[in-house]
Amino acid sequence: MANFLCSTNILLLLTAIPIAIIITLESATPTTHYYQFHSSGWMRESSKWDEVNRRFIVSLTDTGGLGVVHVPDDHNPNVVLEEISVVKNTGNGTCGVFIDRARNRVLVAVSDVFGNSYSAVAAYDLDSWKRLFFTHLTSSAGGGKTFANDVTVDAEGNAYVTDVKVTVVKVDGKLALADGLELLSPTKLVVAGANGVKLVETDDDWLTASVVGRSPVIKHRIATAATVKDGKVYINHALGMGYPKKKHVFVEAAFT
Repeated sequence: MANFLCSTNILLLLTAIPIAIIITLESATPTTHYYQFHSSGWMRESSKWDEVNRRFIVSLTDTGGLGVVHVPDDHNPNVVLEEISVVKNTGNGTCGVFIDRARNRVLVAVSDVFGNSYSAVAAYDLDSWKRLFFTHLTSSAGGGKTFANDVTVDAEGNAYVTDVKVTVVKVDGKLALADGLELLSPTKLVVAGANGVKLVETDDDWLTASVVGRSPVIKHRIATAATVKDGKVYINHALGMGYPKKKHVFVEAAFT
């Protein structure tokens, strides 16, 4: 009996240590500007700032779908905003998000985060949230499974999805496979990850690139994406904290 009580006490102590660390980390205020919002889910893998409608569009990674977080002009960072679900029942969870302003739509990479039954890319109207297309993805090697993680769009409206092999979805939603990818982008990009956020620059059309800046992240929340708001980079952290509502945070990057 004594050994059982001793083991139980040790287990409780070991459990309390990481909880105490997380509480301490959560109590710390970011040193740069930030936005907080409540949601009903734990994971928000990606977000993009919609400057026309003054809102963040976020992916509902654990439940599938899309949410929006409206930001008032006079917003105080200490005020926690609320996420509103606008797209439901996408099937699998959602990951990367891209706003295609020219066509007034948002594209999202859809993946089965746990079972990996299929991947897809979907498009929705930015005003009505009507689904424009939902295209299942298959591997170029024998039609096997894929895991779509992020999506972007070129000038013609073709969607490029990060995966084992680059996949192209035509502007009308029809599927095609590409042998390569020509990047249509500025000379700098931001790469977000658990070890920090990197500012990467090229001077030879992405034949080579260099890391020219780094920004810290909230490590226990896991940085997974970045978006630009009013000329500033904000880091999306995947995990929400709290119960029953989960609190998420976007934090302005500080590159050094």
